[in-house]
Amino acid sequence: MKDYDVKGLDSKRSDTSDFAAKLQKDLVEALLAGKGKEELEGTILEKLNEIDKLPLKEIGVPSAVSMSFEKYKGNAIQKRAAENANEYLNAHFEEGSKPRRLYIKVPTREEIHPRMGKKSEDEKRNIDVDLSTLYVIAFDETVDLSKYPWLKVDYPRMIKLTVKPKLAKFLEALEIPWGEIEKNLRLEFLKVAKRPKKTKDHSLEKWL
Repeated sequence: MKDYDVKGLDSKRSDTSDFAAKLQKDLVEALLAGKGKEELEGTILEKLNEIDKLPLKEIGVPSAVSMSFEKYKGNAIQKRAAENANEYLNAHFEEGSKPRRLYIKVPTREEIHPRMGKKSEDEKRNIDVDLSTLYVIAFDETVDLSKYPWLKVDYPRMIKLTVKPKLAKFLEALEIPWGEIEKNLRLEFLKVAKRPKKTKDHSLEKWL
């Protein structure tokens, strides 16, 4: 098929994963080929339900570090992802780095520090507070993610935060509610866990 520009969609935005960009183009091609609403829904579901079979590079979202960490206002997601990678993956991301980011399941204290030794309860709580921000992480070809068994991709969050927004305009135009897609996702892709929050005493609230 002749190449074309996709107007009004996000396939060329710098914050769009390769997976989301390709899915958008696949849907446009299917629409131009005369596919009906049910077939388009089927295409979306087929792709989403196989997202965990893809290389992480394809689903990771470009997350360039455009300035020094100190210059970011607040805790921008690309800053947090890069800093987490530097601390937990021995990465060296800095201004000018162009990694991709993944949303991951927050690891337990024991997964990160299997040999806790005789740490006090306060020390353990502080570790838990630090880990509560480890829900996103950056990576590139210099990082061997297979070395970190605790690193588990949060696929429900990846779908909700990195794919769903990229399909919003397309689904709206076709009057396909996201709920029609969501109800047919694999069960393990449905529930997005809430991140633990700090309480007044700096401990963590129970996971919901």
